[in-house]
Order: sequence, then structure tokens, then C-alpha cells
Amino acid sequence: MLVTNFLSNSQCIRLPLERHCASGRIRKYKPIREQARFFGGEFHSTIEVGDPGQTFHVLFDTGSTPIWVPYQSCNTTHAKFISHLSDTYEKIGVPWEIAYADNDTAAGFFAKETITIGRCRVKNQIVSLATVMAGTFDEEPIDGVFGLGFGCSIKGKPYRSMIENMKHQNLITQQRFAVWYGKHESSQFGEISIGDLNLERFKGRIKYTTMIPNTAGDWKIKIDGVSVLGHRFKKGIEVIVDSGNVGIDLPQSVVDKVHEQISATRKDESGQWFIPSIGNFTGSFAILFNGKKLTVPFKDLVGEEVEDMPGYCCSLLAPQPGEIAYLGSTFIQNWYTIFDFDNKRIGFAKSVP
Repeated sequence: MLVTNFLSNSQCIRLPLERHCASGRIRKYKPIREQARFFGGEFHSTIEVGDPGQTFHVLFDTGSTPIWVPYQSCNTTHAKFISHLSDTYEKIGVPWEIAYADNDTAAGFFAKETITIGRCRVKNQIVSLATVMAGTFDEEPIDGVFGLGFGCSIKGKPYRSMIENMKHQNLITQQRFAVWYGKHESSQFGEISIGDLNLERFKGRIKYTTMIPNTAGDWKIKIDGVSVLGHRFKKGIEVIVDSGNVGIDLPQSVVDKVHEQISATRKDESGQWFIPSIGNFTGSFAILFNGKKLTVPFKDLVGEEVEDMPGYCCSLLAPQPGEIAYLGSTFIQNWYTIFDFDNKRIGFAKSVP
């Protein structure tokens, strides 16, 4: 169900997001979503593409830039975009592709269309239409991905992202959006606010930091380090704040230090940790950020149970797969997160469950 509230004084769109307990994560080489051996929940909602609109379930993802859905010729069981049913379809035809770390891929071409999010219609938006989706996409509950990164381009030529286009068409006054994820134990829903903030979703002051310039369109920042029980580890970590990523991925040394403070944890040869499915998880660790401690309770790290390890679950704090670390939904559900296009910065405030 898609419900949108409009605030006439601030042009803010609030879109509810539904949680799906995912069986895996897909991560592209420059990240997009999740990775097979980690578990948790991903949040998605619906949009319409075309006029009249065709409905798609999409993952709202700050870890990627394009908005893409399957095209009519795509080899998928998911919903497909039928171009001749839309009065506003305009084919660009330039090839598009995306690659994932688990060898899943999607490819197709660019087009220009009308996208409806809630009651808000955005015209002449560049979208990517997938003619091929290889891998495990059919096992996922989503049809496509709504990229919320920046720096969109076709063959090096920039084009407006959805948020930028909404501002250009006077649908919002500020190029920013905020993500709120309900806690596992209290809510199966989240919310994305586009154009302004929802003051009911956070408390206290917002702490901002400037983004690290990059050409990939990533919401990348530098954190001061990580602390556990007052001990600080690994200074100056570059992280991507990725709403489409279920867990938190940090350097192996940090991951080890955190899990050593959780009783009865286990570690395999690959460096992945496992946590008891039932335990007394009273502690927490903290992301250090501009003099502020952004805490994450140990209990939030409990993922899905492991079949061949009775009584244990995969930890949602995992060793980062490459040079870049990630703060995903396990982090965001504790901290209301603001993505500010206008000022190229990210802000955090304590989330209200």
C-alpha cells in the first residue's frame, strides 16, 4: 500500500517503507544492496513508471544512482514495464549495465519517463530499463531499485537525479531527504521524507558532516573511529552510508574487537562472526563521529539463524568486502539519517522508535 502525506508549508513527501526479512544481500563492485551470507531486513515501497502509471516495488538505495525496473522483454518473473502502454515513454537507447559482487548482473538501456512517487509526478526522468537480469533477482521481493545517489550520467554526460528533478520542477523546495527505519522489535515499517524532515522521527540536535568528494555518486563520509567499552579502534575510516545495505561492514580488526565483547560468539575461517540467537545482549558499540558517539546495541546485530549451526545467527556486523566500509540499515534504524544534496553533507540524529 502506498500512502503519501503532503505538508503544504514545506512541500515534503513522506513515503512509508515496508520491511522484508531478506534471505540475502547483493552488493555490486561499487555497492548497491546486500550480500548472500548476511541477513536482516530491507525496506521497500512502490512507485509508478509511465502515464498511465505501471506499479513497481523498489528498494530505496543511497548506495547507487540509477532508477531501474525490468523492461517488457526481460527474463524475469517480476513486474515488467510495457512501453507501448505509456503515453510519455521516450527511448534514449544508450546501453546500461550494472554488476554485482556475487556475479548477479542487470543490463538494458536508458529511457525518459514520468515517475510517480505517492501523488507526486516527476516528468522527463531518466530511468534504466533492464532487458536482462541474471542471478538471484527472482528470489527477491523487489522489482527494481530506486537509486538515491548523485552524479548521474550517461556516457559521461550528467543528468538530473530524481531529487534534483523534483527541485527543478518545483515539487520540493530543498534537495534533501531523510530515512527512518523502525526497530526490529517494534515496527515492520520505515519512512523516507523527501524535501524536508519529519520532526516526529528523531530527537535532539542533528550532527552534520561534509561528504568526501567522489565520482561514483556515493554518500561517503569519514568517521573518527569505533569504540567499545571506552576503547577506541581504527581511526579515520571512510564509510558509505548505504540505505540498501542490511548490515554494517567495518575493518576486520574492528569487527573482531566488537564481537570479543559479546559472550559465546563464534568466528569462522573467513572472518564472519556468529551470535547466539538467545542471549543477554546488554552492551553496545559506537561509531565516533565529530565528537559524538553514535551507538548501536549488540542486540541489533542478531541476524538470521544459521541452518548448520543450531542456536546461532549471522552477525549483522561483518568484515568489509574491500577498501570501503558501509553503514547500512542496522545502523540507520538507530540514527535518523539526512542526505543533503544542496550542501553535500550527511546528518544524524537519535531516531525515535
